[in-house]
Amino acid sequence: MKKFLLSLVGLGVVVVVLLVFAFWPTHSRALQPAPEAEQAVLIEKGRYLADAGDCTACHTARGGEPFAGGLPIDSPIGTLYSSNITPDKTSGIVGYSLDDFDRTIAKP
Repeated sequence: MKKFLLSLVGLGVVVVVLLVFAFWPTHSRALQPAPEAEQAVLIEKGRYLADAGDCTACHTARGGEPFAGGLPIDSPIGTLYSSNITPDKTSGIVGYSLDDFDRTIAKP
């Protein structure tokens, strides 16, 4: 009985630690516009990362605008639609801070 209670307490501690880690806020700075001299380099780096990650595969609907989302993805809980990852001011990710982006990518 004592081993069972110790195991239960240990499991509880692990669960609490995992929950704290999952909800701990990131401390990234907010996105700031890069100086104009760096813009071309950052755009090319972004293009490279989008190609390397094959972002268009999930974030572009058949016949749709690149990265605008709307691709239907069948799942056991129903059809999900991919999000818009363009810099569109109303429906894209242009307003995301690095914290927002980090949470979106790293924590489901």
